[in-house]
Amino acid sequence: MPQIEELPEAGDGDIFPLTAVQQSYRLGRAADEPMGDVACHIYFEFDGPEIDWARMASAFLELQRRHSILRAAFPDDAEDAVILSEPVARLRVLDLTADQNGSHTRQLDRLRSEMSSQKMAVDQGHTMDVRLSVLPGRRSRLHIDIDHLAADHPGIRVLLSDLADLYVGHDGDPVGDFAAYRRAGHDDEPAPDIDAWRRRLADRELAPPPLPLTADPSTCSGARFARRGIELAPERWARLTRKAEQNEVEIGAVLLAAYAHTLGRWCANPDFLINLPVFDRPGSTRMVGDFTRLIVLTFDATGPGTLRELVDVVDVVAREYRSGRSPEFASAAAALRTIARKRKEATPLLGVVYTDLIETPWTTARFEETFGSMAWTITQSPQVWLDCVCFQHGGGVRMAWDAAEELFAPQVLDSMVEYCGSVLDAFVERLWDEALPDSLPRRQREARARVNASKRVESGKLLHQR
Repeated sequence: MPQIEELPEAGDGDIFPLTAVQQSYRLGRAADEPMGDVACHIYFEFDGPEIDWARMASAFLELQRRHSILRAAFPDDAEDAVILSEPVARLRVLDLTADQNGSHTRQLDRLRSEMSSQKMAVDQGHTMDVRLSVLPGRRSRLHIDIDHLAADHPGIRVLLSDLADLYVGHDGDPVGDFAAYRRAGHDDEPAPDIDAWRRRLADRELAPPPLPLTADPSTCSGARFARRGIELAPERWARLTRKAEQNEVEIGAVLLAAYAHTLGRWCANPDFLINLPVFDRPGSTRMVGDFTRLIVLTFDATGPGTLRELVDVVDVVAREYRSGRSPEFASAAAALRTIARKRKEATPLLGVVYTDLIETPWTTARFEETFGSMAWTITQSPQVWLDCVCFQHGGGVRMAWDAAEELFAPQVLDSMVEYCGSVLDAFVERLWDEALPDSLPRRQREARARVNASKRVESGKLLHQR
């Protein structure tokens, strides 16, 4: 098999096979799929100084020429994609400089609503949408939407970095070509170790966390996602990182442990599965494409009693995966399909996800100097109703909960996020051999206080005199 650096670039009309995950993304766009009619994509907004729209338009075109995956068309009914000869996407500019009374915020809100839930015409080669809002006071807002059919999260970092480089006239570093990489037979999903998976899932239900939902996800489609989350400021993030090092656990395991424990607090059955995307990229880290693999965390919320016991459960799984000692992590989706078929059960929708992106910031220093800082972002995925995405932000870390709002009863998500924050606070402030937080969320405490506030003025009479 040829080395990655020896592969030729894809040309006009070249066809390459989709990965298993890309196929699932494409299928999830169909309205007749459970939790379908949704594109798997991420939308960003960056607020910064004035941007030269002509230079930006040129940089965006050159970015599409540089990365052939941005010229890939993904037909609805095919297992392959085809590279187009020329870019099809163009920069769109919205001039709001005439608005001096603040009403431009309504137009920005409408644009956010549109782009954060759109399905780009990927069958025609539209996998990245870049728009520029020109604001009063020589300010700009840059809107960027990228479909995961074209790029996983590390690949998106490359695209953002290269866009800034091309805008300032810097050629950038060499990149690999994903289409050629796939045509050469790389990254075919390995066969799952069914016996290993059967041992791991023995006596377990093949199901996501049974959260208190208002509707059956398998009957829903076209969900709209909303974001809420937890901010760990730089000082608290540094303290949490030191605590993890002192306790010899991976910092990512601490965040995942807090999330998993919170799910368990709201579940009817505390023994469940969480979907974890990981990115097994080749040696060329600047190749843009989708290298996502899905692994599954088995979690029993009844086991851990202390902070240390909780994080140890998750840390063992993380270390096993990274060491490569656990073959059952390969091809989780295929393994679950096989086991479900042997059990004569339907293939489960593992719609609760944890995405760890804390290793590297989204944007480079050059990007932020040129286009500004990230003001807002949200992810959306088919067959998912809750995705916890952790990423660096402002020197700290943001734990964002992106959820299909309509499936949850009012205030449930707010209460879960609040409780998860209290677990993270405990990891920061307390010794890890102490018990897990047992406090109710603030809204529940207030509701109980109102119900129990039954005092009234005494009449001075005995009961039989009333």
